[in-house]
Amino acid sequence: MAAGIALSLNSPLLLLFFRAMLGVSVSVFVVATVAAQSILLDERSRGIGFALFTTGSMLPLATVVPVSEWLLHHNFNELYIWFPALTALACAAVSCFVKDLSYSGKAERRWGRYSDLFKVKGVKVLLFTAATMSLADAMTISMASLANARSVSVSYFMIASAAAAVLIRTVGFRLIAGIPRVRLAAPAAALMGFALLGLSFSSTALMFVLFGLFFGVGIGIGFPTDLALVGDMLPAAYHPKATGLVLLVIDSGWMVSPLVYGCFSPYLGVSNTFRVMGLAVFAAASMLYLRYWLPVAQGKLKIGGEC
Repeated sequence: MAAGIALSLNSPLLLLFFRAMLGVSVSVFVVATVAAQSILLDERSRGIGFALFTTGSMLPLATVVPVSEWLLHHNFNELYIWFPALTALACAAVSCFVKDLSYSGKAERRWGRYSDLFKVKGVKVLLFTAATMSLADAMTISMASLANARSVSVSYFMIASAAAAVLIRTVGFRLIAGIPRVRLAAPAAALMGFALLGLSFSSTALMFVLFGLFFGVGIGIGFPTDLALVGDMLPAAYHPKATGLVLLVIDSGWMVSPLVYGCFSPYLGVSNTFRVMGLAVFAAASMLYLRYWLPVAQGKLKIGGEC
């Protein structure tokens, strides 16, 4: 698909086709692998398992993005266009050395219905929490504009956030494994909102690195925690549908945030738009935690079971 995109830059219809097929391929892969892990992993190992799995999505930010930026700055435009295809080819080569794992999950005759899924206590709040996190995460699409407005290279933020996310999902996740996941999901999103707010006032590389670390810790904890909560809250028959919904909500943020940015930045300016988004995410995540997740953690509310 990456090669198809590189070959179709002069044909908008073909470019849209290959981009759409890339989206379909990624969606099927992610939903299938996440749902399988949710079924196979027990409650104790689920958080660490998802943390390690989602580390792969952060590594390109610390490797591919800086290299791509370097290629553009040094006018290697043709190599920049083909770099994603070369990266995909390298990943395919590495996969040849990975041994196949037999799937031992129990086959389900019925995989539940969406109508019953939405009756489970806490599912809607989990979706709102995932949406809040996604709105903050998707603002990274516009991060280059903020960095340009603040006269700082965007790579300082990208490398710092990716490094923090990878570290928290590998070494650091064992340190927080004892904390109930209901105490982690919303605060992680709130931390990302706080980082966006802080970045909007930053004009030095050091501050971009600092708030990039905060942002990376937030997404490093939030993404695997939201996925692991599916397994905590629901029986196995609902895992594929619930996983698909959580990922759909997360992907939707990547459509909404750029639209919001595009609508408000011409009037508010780049920095003020980031401040509004950061403050909104921080407030929404804090409200979700105080109104719902904290009472659950304190035993005043229960998740799972029908409403």
